Amino acid sequence: MTANFTNTKEVRNEIMPIQEYIATINSLIASNSSLVVNNSGIERAKILTTAIFRNAKKINMLCGGLNSELANLIEYKEELFNFIDKSDSEINFVFETNQISTDTVNAILEKKKLNPEKKIQLRLLAENDATFMKLKMNNGGNSVHFTTANNNMYRFEYNPDKFTAYGSFNRPEDVKILNELFFQMFNNGKAIN
Repeated sequence: MTANFTNTKEVRNEIMPIQEYIATINSLIASNSSLVVNNSGIERAKILTTAIFRNAKKINMLCGGLNSELANLIEYKEELFNFIDKSDSEINFVFETNQISTDTVNAILEKKKLNPEKKIQLRLLAENDATFMKLKMNNGGNSVHFTTANNNMYRFEYNPDKFTAYGSFNRPEDVKILNELFFQMFNNGKAIN
């Protein structure tokens, strides 16, 4: 598996000014475009991820532990919790590491406790999970993280240290692949309560 799942045109952002990048993201969402967005750096990672949070009803996240520089940004946390607070939202997490952000995860668990009908599930990746190990092997031994939403949106981060990723707002064929991988890891993971 590579970061760019299918042959497609890309929106590259390395030299695009931030305001232009935001306008491009909003345009892609509004037009239901299937273009793949190249995403590098924490600011653009925040823009793309929070756009997914704002436009989603169902999210699956394979992430480090919600303790990265990105996950600690105020805007990221606000949009994540705004998403969780939506009445019809559903979110599943698989954490790569047991070194999770206690504050963030406890806040999520508290929301689940206060609203038991809320569809929130958290799992810790099984040690030496075969699916995750294959993803890493196919990525030069480096970790990968990804978020999928509504069966058509995703952000696939192939360099979590540099927040380098690809994403799209209308690529159901890519999201189907990612969701299959996600649930293989999710089903083998240990529940966090």
